[in-house]
This record gives sequence, C-alpha cells and structure tokens, in this order.
Amino acid sequence: MPGDSQDRSASSDDEPTISNLGSPSESPSAIPSNSGDFPPGQLIAGRFRIVGRLGSGGMGDVYRADDHELGTSVALKFLPVELSGDPVRLERLRNEVRLARQIAHPNVCRVYDIGDADGRPFLSMEFIDGEDLASLLRRIGRLPKDKAIELAREICAGVGAAHELGVVHRDLKPANVMIDGRGRARVADFGLASAADQLVGGREAQAGTPAYMAPEQIAGEGASKKTDIFALGLVLYELVTGRRAHDVKTVAGLKERYSSSAPPTSPSELVEGMDPAVERVIMHCLEVEPEGRPESALAVMAALPGGDPLAAMLKAGEMPSPELIAASGRRGTMTPTRALQLGAIVLLGMAVSAWYWGVPGLVESIGGILAPEVLMHRADVLLADLGFEVDKADSAWGLDVDWGLVAEASPSSDSEWRALLQSEEYPVLRFWSRASPLPMAPWHTSLPGPNMGDVVGPEDPPLTEAGMSLVRLGPRGALLELRAVPDPVSQASARTVEELMTTVTEAAELDPTRIERTEWTGIPPMPGDSTIAWHAASTRPEGRPREIVMTMARGVPTWIRVEGASETGEHQAPVGGLKWLSFVFFSFFVSGAVVAWFNIRNGRWDRRGAARLAVAAFILCFASSLIGSHHPLSVVEEVRGFFSSVAYAATRALMTWVLYLALEPFIRRLHPNSMVSWSRLLSGRVTDPAVGRDVLTAVTLFAAQNLAMPILLKALDVSSIGVPIFAFSTEDNPLALDSYVAAITRYPVVTLGTALGVLLVYVVARWMLGRLDRVAPLLLWGAIFLFSFGVFGNSVGPDVLTAAAFTAVSATVSTYLAVRHGLLAFATFQFIQYVSMMTVVTLDPSAWYFPPTAVFVLLIAALTIFGMVTATDRRLIPSRLQ
Repeated sequence: MPGDSQDRSASSDDEPTISNLGSPSESPSAIPSNSGDFPPGQLIAGRFRIVGRLGSGGMGDVYRADDHELGTSVALKFLPVELSGDPVRLERLRNEVRLARQIAHPNVCRVYDIGDADGRPFLSMEFIDGEDLASLLRRIGRLPKDKAIELAREICAGVGAAHELGVVHRDLKPANVMIDGRGRARVADFGLASAADQLVGGREAQAGTPAYMAPEQIAGEGASKKTDIFALGLVLYELVTGRRAHDVKTVAGLKERYSSSAPPTSPSELVEGMDPAVERVIMHCLEVEPEGRPESALAVMAALPGGDPLAAMLKAGEMPSPELIAASGRRGTMTPTRALQLGAIVLLGMAVSAWYWGVPGLVESIGGILAPEVLMHRADVLLADLGFEVDKADSAWGLDVDWGLVAEASPSSDSEWRALLQSEEYPVLRFWSRASPLPMAPWHTSLPGPNMGDVVGPEDPPLTEAGMSLVRLGPRGALLELRAVPDPVSQASARTVEELMTTVTEAAELDPTRIERTEWTGIPPMPGDSTIAWHAASTRPEGRPREIVMTMARGVPTWIRVEGASETGEHQAPVGGLKWLSFVFFSFFVSGAVVAWFNIRNGRWDRRGAARLAVAAFILCFASSLIGSHHPLSVVEEVRGFFSSVAYAATRALMTWVLYLALEPFIRRLHPNSMVSWSRLLSGRVTDPAVGRDVLTAVTLFAAQNLAMPILLKALDVSSIGVPIFAFSTEDNPLALDSYVAAITRYPVVTLGTALGVLLVYVVARWMLGRLDRVAPLLLWGAIFLFSFGVFGNSVGPDVLTAAAFTAVSATVSTYLAVRHGLLAFATFQFIQYVSMMTVVTLDPSAWYFPPTAVFVLLIAALTIFGMVTATDRRLIPSRLQ
C-alpha cells in the first residue's frame, strides 16, 4: 500500500513503552534516564558489584553486575528513582519476578530474585552477552533467510514456553529479544507480563508498546495470548524484511490503520525470493481478528519451514509441551481418492460382518427370544395363577447368561454348542422380570460413585417389601425360578400342593406325569412355612434329571426353582477374566494416583488437557447414567437417582483425570509423535485433518478385521456361535436400546484408560530395550494377545481356536495402530471394538432387538463420514470428478 513501502526503519531501543496509555505520570519522557546512577564499582546489596549501565527506559534502568557470592555476571533492573516508592510499579516489579521465574527455557532470559538497594527496588536476572534484536536489525538490516528462520523459531519457542505456563508477555518487540553470544534468541523483559486468567479490558489492557499492540489491545478490549501472537508476527516481519509492518507509531494512527483492516505490505514485495511459507505464517499472525490468528506460538514455530521443533526439543532432553506436540507433525490432509477408497473398505467390511454375524441371529442360535412385553406378561400371569396378588406399580426386565452352564459345557463341535444353546431345558440365555408395588431403588447406588445410576438387577434392590417379585424365564417363556414376597396378612391360598405343582410343571414346560417327590435339605432364599421338592426326568436321553423345589407361606409359593442349568447352581457366576480385570484396574488406579502426584509435583502434568478430559468424562458418564438408569415414578427416587448419577460421573471423571496425569507425561516424553492428533483434538481442533485421518484409519482397520475374520475361520475350519456371549457378561443389556446407548456413551472413557495403558507399555518397552527397540512392537503384540485372550477367551464360546484367532487378529490391528498412528487411532479402534462385542447383530428390521443394530450401523457411518470429510479438509469429491 502507499507509504508502507517507504522507509520504515526497524525498532530502536528507545521505543516508548508505557504501562497505561494516557497516563502522563508514567510516560517515559517524565523519567530522567540519568537519575540515581550507580557508578561502576559500587557494591549493591552486599553482593553485586556494578560493572556498567546496559540501558534504560520507561520500565527501568538495567546494569551489568558481578555476583560475588556465586562468581557470575548478572543483570540488575532498577526502578527509576521517581517511581521507586510507587506501590503500583513496585508490585509490577514483584509480578515480573513472580511470573518470569516460573519460565525455565533456553530461549527465555532467566529471572532470579528481587532485592533493594538503598530504597531502590531491583530484580536480578541472567546477563546475556550480546545485543537486542532491535539494535542488530538497525545495524545490519534484515538477516539472511536461514538465520532469520532459526531466530524466528527460537523466539516462538520462548513465547510458547511462557504461554504454556499461562503467562502473556504483552510487550513483545525486537528491543525485548536478546541475541546472545552464541547467536540464540532470548525473550526478555517480562515487566508487563500478566497471567492469562488475570487480564481484563480497559486501560490495563493497553499497557505495552503502541507500535507492537494488537488491534484489540489498542481498542482496550483486552489482552490475551492472541495479542502476543500479533506482536510475534510484527517481530517476525521485521526479522525477515528489516522493516516495520506499519509506518505509524501513534495510537491514533494505529487505530485508523486497524479500523481500515488494511494488511501491511506483503514481505515478498520487499524481499526478493521470500519463502511463501514464511510469508503465509507471518500474515496469518497479523490477522485483525484474534480468531483468525494461529492457535499458539508453537503452532507458528511448527508452520515455519525446515527443522523439526519436536525433535529439537527431544534432542535437548526437554519434555515437549502438549501445545508443541499439537503444532508438530504433518497436517494430515488425505486426498479425496484415498478417503473414498477407505470408505469403500468400511462399507464392504461392515456388510460382510453383518451378513456373517447377523444371518444366524438369535432365532437360529437359541431358537429365538420372545419380546420383553410378552415375557413380562407371562410372568404376571404365572404369579396370578399361583395365588400371588400382583400390584405392579414399578417393573424392570433384563437378560443374563447362566455362566455355570457355560463353564460346565464341553461340546466337541459347533453344532453341539448350538444344540445346547437352543435347548429350552438348559437355557444359557435367561430372561428376568421384576415387579414391585413401590418404586424400585437399587441399593448399590447408596455407594458414592462406583456404580452407574439406578440400574435395577435381578436381586437389586433385594426382595424385602410385600408384593415384590422376581421371575426368571427361558427365552421362550419356560419357568426357571420365581421369588415373591406375599403379604403375610392378606395373602393366603387354599389350593392344594398338587394343583400348584401342575401349574409349575406346565409353566416349566415339563411333563407332570414324569415327576416324583424327593427330599431337599437346602436353605431356601425366601421365607416360608414348608418346602417340597420333585425330580423331573429329562426330555433328552443324555440329560440329567431336573429338580423342582418350592417353598410356600400359607399356601402361596415364595420360591420356586427349576434346577438343571448347572450342577453348582451358580446361575450368575461371572467370567473369571472380568474379575481379574477389575482387580487390575483397581491396582492400576491406586498406583496411578501416586504417579500422578509425582508428576504434578515435578510440573510434568498437562493441566489444561487433563481438565478438559475430566469434563468430557463427566459429561459422557453423567449422560450414560441418566440414559441407562431405571426411572421410577417417585419424585424422591428420581432426585436420589440424579445425585447418584452425578456421583458416578464425578468418580469416573476423577479416575480419568488421575490416570491421564499419571500416564500421559511418560508417553509425551518417550513417544510424543503418538500424541499429535490426540493433542490437537484435546485442544479443541476437532476438525483438524489429522484427527479425521486417524479416526478414519481406525474405522477402516476395524472393518478390514471383520472382513478377514470369516476368511480366517473358514481356513481354520472353525466357525463362531451366532450369539456373542460376551455381550451379556456385564450389567448392560445389549438388547435393550436404553441400556445399549448408555453403554456406548461411556465406552470412550473406558477405552481411553485401556489405550493409555497399552501405549505406556509400548513406550516403556522401547525405552528399556534401547537399541533393540525394534522388538518392542512384538512384545506389545504379545501383551495385548495374552491380556485380551485371558479376559475374553472364556466368554466367546467353547472353541478356543476361534477365540485365539479373533484375539490374534485384533492384537495385530491394535499393535499397528498404537505403534504407527498413536493414541487417537488406537483409542478409536478400541472403542469400536468394545461396542461391536456387545452388539447382537440382526438383519431382521422387524425384530424387537433390531434398534441396537441400527444404532451401531449409524455410529460406524457417522465416524466414517466424519473421518472422510475432516481428513480431506471438506474436499471429499476428487477435482477430476467435480
């Protein structure tokens, strides 16, 4: 623009710095630079001997001195004589020490302490043997391209180090950048620095050097890290061109310039052969609106051509900050053609998977399962037939697995396993129905946080109130167990035992002519005045006799058990691997709390990232608890359930926060490249191409795994059962839409802990192996395989080869994602894997349990579309097809 290309010399050391615009009492012109001089040789504070004056200005006088106590040179910054008693300026001097001494970085001038010399406060700081950038530019003009980029990167690193600790410089300019004797840039003079969370608008926001103020700072709207980014752009502009970006210095002139939104002259018009990447990042910093500028100084550094700031920091033995990691690495943009190819793989893999797992379905696997409404009505009718008065103010239902039968079963072929599953005599999958005259409030929610909301179970809440009942049925309605609490005053029955027995045998689908009385010496779980038992012959030649036990109170049955599902009678014995898994997670959390405390004490924690993650964990777990909880009609119980959900979400958020603080610093230190896309996501850059790329990669490999499994099982001459038994191994009901949605809502929190733990194993293995770190992926694969097979191997059916094949493929994909793509891709894959394992797929849209399948398909579709659109930076259609 006219005038901008005219002579605009670089900054001079006497550039006015003011602490409050419009405050003449603190104007530099009001401060005599020669007031209160300290002559060379004078001893200050009993330890500092003055060598000479280094400079002076509105913010103070700076002297070089020898520290006799430590035997080194330092710089002493004194307040001017006229301002020595000013409490405001004295507090600012203390604030400079308080903030600047937190920053320990090679590209920041160190500040040591504060002192007093005959009433003149001063601070001691590192003496830098060199000159400031303003003097250097005034002396030689612009710097050579390579040196300018090197210094620019170092200035960005220094500013980024301050920002990482929440410190805003507010007076960044060439005069406050020192170039030491080794040619390194050092950001200095934090006299106007302030904590980011303490900055306000108005006059206080306008402190600084007008020529290097951002538009919002000039307007008094406030200062922030983005204000420093603007000043950084001005400094870099001078660094590469030798000229100022603007030829005006007054506040009025700058306001007029910024209000016109006229950009400065492009550096390429001033310097021949200007690197477009350098010009682009500088002009990006000089955007008038703060939202248009780079996210951080480290992002500016990463955008500069040449070099790897992350590698440089690791080489220096320093722990990179999350901001630096987020700014490092490639942008991650994927070509539209590549994204469409991966999307096609997802579509093919999911189609094959749905056909392979969905064709057998529940109908062919276990003979089908009636709708919950039908089974609950059957339970109510059975209770009424037995003389129990049903007062159904509240009800609940669910499905579980007879793990005792699973443990005892040892069929030699898949066909025998299917026959066992389809048996109505020994049902593996069981339906339970609860009824109560009062709202049911589970007892486990009285504990603060470990359990998810109000989830009614078969025995939670216990059957303690008159009118409560529990009925267990087979998938097609055969009676397995009944528990009821009759009213001891009003309820009695005149029916004979034979009549009751006929009703029971018909409900259990047994032949009443093939039963005989027997003795029973056990203790019934429900009270009664008499207990009788029968043996019923099996309908299968190889089957064992079934035992029917009935306890009655005043002629009304309180407990009926049709035994035969397992010899041990342990109907709900959980999978052994899950018990072990719970113990591991508990031990992991306790030890993680200790490590987290250690990381916090040593300043290694990602405070902002951990806080954001904890908030996300709270929101997801709270939503999960509200969705999955049982909602009775009682206002009191709803309020109690609400606070129970809050306690559960807060507990999970705390666990997530602790584990992240314990594990993330080690991964960031030893393998920071695995955290690039994750750091970008956690910083709020949800639509970053690298985030979309890793999500799409994870979904694609999940689909490829599902595509490979049928082929592998066919080659091994084994096949999998149609019902994923593991889906029923938790309290979640995979066939109920609310329970299913609640589970997948909290699964991102669950899988993140697993992903962090696995990555920690890998990075520690690499660190311990040293030069043999190439073996680490193999060790990681073995660890994932053994862990997964130990947890899930007993809950996927009787064929160990099938479980081993699935676990091997899953471990291979997991290892590849963890090693090559990092935390976000691996955690995404684990999340989808967990969801798929609890999804009972059906291809019949009319089935009552079809909604979870639809949700799963929509979830995969949403992740795929998000990944494709984001990874291509919203350029999904190839240009040749447009």
